[in-house]
Amino acid sequence: PRPPARRLRAAWRVGRLRVALPSLATDLVAEVDGHLTSVPALDGLSNQQLLGVLRNAQPTLVALHAHEVLIGLLSSPGDGATTAAAVALNTLAHAQAEGLDADAVLEQYPGVLALVPPRVGAGPVLPEVPTLVTTLPSAEPDPAALAREALRLRARWVQELTARTAWELGQRLSALSLLPQPDAVRLLRHEELVALTLRRAAPADLHDRVVPSSAPLPASFRLDHQGRVVPDRVTASSSDGGTGAGGGRASGPVHHDADDLPDGAVLVVATLDPGLAAVLPRLAGLVAETGSPLSHLAILARELGVPTVVGHRDARRLLAPGAHAVVDGTTGRVELTGSPPDASTLAREACCS
Repeated sequence: PRPPARRLRAAWRVGRLRVALPSLATDLVAEVDGHLTSVPALDGLSNQQLLGVLRNAQPTLVALHAHEVLIGLLSSPGDGATTAAAVALNTLAHAQAEGLDADAVLEQYPGVLALVPPRVGAGPVLPEVPTLVTTLPSAEPDPAALAREALRLRARWVQELTARTAWELGQRLSALSLLPQPDAVRLLRHEELVALTLRRAAPADLHDRVVPSSAPLPASFRLDHQGRVVPDRVTASSSDGGTGAGGGRASGPVHHDADDLPDGAVLVVATLDPGLAAVLPRLAGLVAETGSPLSHLAILARELGVPTVVGHRDARRLLAPGAHAVVDGTTGRVELTGSPPDASTLAREACCS
């Protein structure tokens, strides 16, 4: 009887944790809010205090992400809560309509940071968004879903705090000629930044370093024994779809460039970049070669009624720009109903015109 007894005890403990998680997350959110509001203006802090902000932010981020992962694994929050990104889209659209500049928007409505990824630099660049009115769900929001969104937003705020702190230190170190330019602070590990700030000990190879870049991850991959990314060719490529992430069914012309999108387009991308949130209201469909139905952008797309398919292998090769595609967010199928014009067709049209 021991194995069944152990399983029963484990299930009971997991059940208790599942019930307690929203309350635990609420307590953590309140604690983090208190810490964030207690941080004074960064330009008034000493170098040691700025390093302390970076040091204290690390365990806070770990706690926020750990609680978010637990809620996602154990509580299976549904779609009952409006996402922070949807609220941010509404807020930013109305603020821009009122003529507020980026600094004023960020000061009055910090929730808009959910729309942009963190970066160490002069400041976040807010996207231009169309007028948008999001309908709040009629059902009672799921406490677990609300808690998860609150945790995600606090994690983004802590990331913003650390990014601005690092930028402040970069400006100071650059003014002392300890860094060639403020951007070079991104080339330092945390312990190297501490050594440079407190002891003026710069890494010997600092001037030879460049900001690391990596190739996009394959749609399906595994790690070899050395931890390197290896494309996984076991599963055959599918030409008709991937995993449905919701949003219904719609069609439109295929586009690969998110910076030049007409309304009603089907955007086909490699990954679900958080920066795509601002263009979602204009899309007829979204197809990604990677990603999960539980990713933040997929949840937002589903909330906005944009049919979304994730995990569609070779989507950018199979779905050429200009083709007409039907995206089914329920089944995960993507069907082509038209092809882009070839070079001869374009030449004939140009000649006739």
